[in-house]
Amino acid sequence: MDIVLAQEIFDPNELRRLYPNQIYSDVPVYNPQGQGLWGAMDFSIDTRNNNSRPKWGTAILAAENVNLSKIELKYSTAYPGSMTVAQIAGTDIAVISMYGKNVYDYEKVTAFSYLANLHRCLSDTAPLLDGFSSAKRFIIAGDWNAGPQWDKGKSRKNFNFFERLATFDLKDCLGHFPDGGYETTFKHNGNRQIDWMFASQAFTVHNPHIDYVAEIEDLSDHYPIIAEFEI
Repeated sequence: MDIVLAQEIFDPNELRRLYPNQIYSDVPVYNPQGQGLWGAMDFSIDTRNNNSRPKWGTAILAAENVNLSKIELKYSTAYPGSMTVAQIAGTDIAVISMYGKNVYDYEKVTAFSYLANLHRCLSDTAPLLDGFSSAKRFIIAGDWNAGPQWDKGKSRKNFNFFERLATFDLKDCLGHFPDGGYETTFKHNGNRQIDWMFASQAFTVHNPHIDYVAEIEDLSDHYPIIAEFEI
């Protein structure tokens, strides 16, 4: 069983030979919940570099032997396209591809927030994670653009989000949170970890690791987190 949880991904149709079962959500630029910065371009111009740029989004990609059933959440306060949620057919397992979209919510912009949207994502999935569906075990992963290492001084803003996530009986698959030992997952921001994989405590996880030798230079500026699960 082979599943990929992807974020900031262009239309994954070209990967259909490897992953024929796909669920994909576009991330728009503008939205009533707050404007997104550097989002998927429904427009023809990327104002950062004045070049055309295709749309991108959040996806769950699965091999031929894995059937996915998209889960429509009752609540939708997170930035559109921030999450793609599906249940693996014939199991009680739901997988959540979650993206730490940077948004700002006020007309006078002084800064933007990743954490605000992450909290909204978690609130939207709370009924699911709390077991109010046929899915009882969960794998949630993605580029969250956040991590306890980003907290400065006495701030615990990042740490508190991960602590909130853990209250749903989820564990850090790499085993670092809350004790530390975080690993680099983004190639351009020093040694901080911004990509994460959490799973239900009920899972036995084998060989969780960050693949630093994956030949994906043309596909991503992140290092993939890989793990095997007993299901």
